[in-house]
Amino acid sequence: MVLSQQTVTVKLDSGKEVALPVDGSGLDAGDRVTVGIRPEHCSLADQDTALLSGTVEVVEHLGEAGLVYVQADGDELFVARVTGDTAIVTGSSIGIHARVEDYYLFDQNGQARRRLDVDNEPLRAQLATG
Repeated sequence: MVLSQQTVTVKLDSGKEVALPVDGSGLDAGDRVTVGIRPEHCSLADQDTALLSGTVEVVEHLGEAGLVYVQADGDELFVARVTGDTAIVTGSSIGIHARVEDYYLFDQNGQARRRLDVDNEPLRAQLATG
């Protein structure tokens, strides 16, 4: 984990890194943290560019929407919400993307870290390069 004034860069279980716009005060490099994303903030992405990828374990069709349960490459199970007409098959490999401002970061005690305003131009520039 890399800390700056306005971001915390986290290495995901997949090995990919993401710079999150959260308040890192009180965190130290190397602290165990948990990254969270709400299912409705996920979108399908090309596996090569996706931050998360894995194998579809279950597809739950709910009419106009569906929930896709994905076993991530780093052994985590996550859920993505997709439109009801999205054709996804159990056992297929998919990639998932979410905007950095939609991630949540929890410290080792399970406390959510305060998210920062990504409309702040210096922060937006830092996230674009980070």
